[in-house]
Amino acid sequence: MVDEDGGWDWSRLSPWLSKDTLERIVAIPPPRVGLGSDSPGWRWEDNRKFTTRSAYGALSEERLLTNEERVHRHLSDSERYSICNNGTESIEHALRLCSKARQVWESMVPPSKLSLFDSLSFENWLLQCVKNVAGIGVGDDLWNTRFAVTCWLIWKTRCANIFGSVEFNGEGLARYSSVAAA
Repeated sequence: MVDEDGGWDWSRLSPWLSKDTLERIVAIPPPRVGLGSDSPGWRWEDNRKFTTRSAYGALSEERLLTNEERVHRHLSDSERYSICNNGTESIEHALRLCSKARQVWESMVPPSKLSLFDSLSFENWLLQCVKNVAGIGVGDDLWNTRFAVTCWLIWKTRCANIFGSVEFNGEGLARYSSVAAA
């Protein structure tokens, strides 16, 4: 991909790459002689060879595309969460802090456990609830499943509301979650 003078060989690159990509390459210095041959490779492995394991690892690092993440990637100019019109659309807000999601959790979590449910950091909240370590789902043998299904239903309903015309109904979602997890 480098010509005899050590510059990019545009005649070899241009048939394969878009104008936008070519403009980005202009800012990258070409490889220098003595550094080895110029060949494509898989960037997620030190030896540059593709493996299913590294592909899974690369994909599992992807984030759910909330408005907060869209703004971070310069894909949107608003972090607002359209379901409740209150706050930044982060994963935590969508699954836990939004008034609509809160309505779902308040119908499922025993009142005596709500303060613990609310006081945990987001990461601990997810971990504690999935494992039911803190006993948030008191007397509920299916709490782990019910919690995971409810998170999934909240996210799915959020997507259906944003990309379709489905209304986010917290009470109905809580009832459906209880049935779906059983």
